[in-house]
Amino acid sequence: MGPRVSGRIIMGTLFALFAIGGVAQAATVPVQSLTPPFFVTNSSVTKTPDGVHFGVYADAGRTGGSLGYSGVNGSTFGSLTALGYTYNYNTSDDNRLGAVYLRVFLDANGDGTADDDVIFEPTLCVTVTPQENVDHVVDVTTQTVRFNDDGCTSLANQQPFATVQAAHANETIVGIFVTQGNAGGQDASAFLRNLTVNADTFAFDVPPADGQPGPQGPPGNSAAPVAPSPAGGATCAGDSIRRLHAPRRGDARFLRVRAALLTPTGFHRLKAVRRTVRLDLRHKAEGNYNVRLISFYRSRNGKLLRDVTWRHLSVACA
Repeated sequence: MGPRVSGRIIMGTLFALFAIGGVAQAATVPVQSLTPPFFVTNSSVTKTPDGVHFGVYADAGRTGGSLGYSGVNGSTFGSLTALGYTYNYNTSDDNRLGAVYLRVFLDANGDGTADDDVIFEPTLCVTVTPQENVDHVVDVTTQTVRFNDDGCTSLANQQPFATVQAAHANETIVGIFVTQGNAGGQDASAFLRNLTVNADTFAFDVPPADGQPGPQGPPGNSAAPVAPSPAGGATCAGDSIRRLHAPRRGDARFLRVRAALLTPTGFHRLKAVRRTVRLDLRHKAEGNYNVRLISFYRSRNGKLLRDVTWRHLSVACA
């Protein structure tokens, strides 16, 4: 997840359920299979007649999965007029960190990769416990969110969505992700019933076409949609080395960063030199490459701070 209180996604303030104003006026779009502009980060996220299903994650503090949406990639954050989702979650240990959260990834420097993220997480920095096994309808635009603070280092970073949007209105959207996991909870699972973005509410709680199992979209990311492979069995490979950087913080001194590439078998550690992480995509197959950065800082009062951020890249065939 983005925030976690001892290191991952979480947010603070009072949690409330809202009938999404934007949802009421939005056009409902049935989604019968997870094909572009939707994609998943791994096989734990699947389309069912009850919605997009996450899990089951035996330990959701260590594993998780995301549904990505690239339909507004390239537009500015300020142009986002409605954003919300409906979810239902369950854990065997009644852990509120199993709640489903949402992030908008932003490109601040025009290179097409995620530099920043805006995160909404229903426990609001572990101050609220969303009830399990009931549908929660969330209008993110009426909630408080955090900017570049997945670890919830301070409740002062919890700000109204409108405030954060105004401050970063010109940054470009490179992906919207809805996630369960990487935060906490035993035997965690969840359903995503719908996702509202601007004028559309995408309904996932619909059966696949003709009553048959719908095709499952390939794992993906927010950096760029992956183009289909060339016809005739041709293959392609990456040809670049990407350099990723740990976020800067004005309120703390950077110490170090740990980086790892998410693979089907787990995390593969990447070498970091100061704030810079090198990801070699040369000769890599067409696909999506998701890198987790765990950055450590020292605050002015001596407290050790930990931020978890993600960078999403891809190798795509023309």
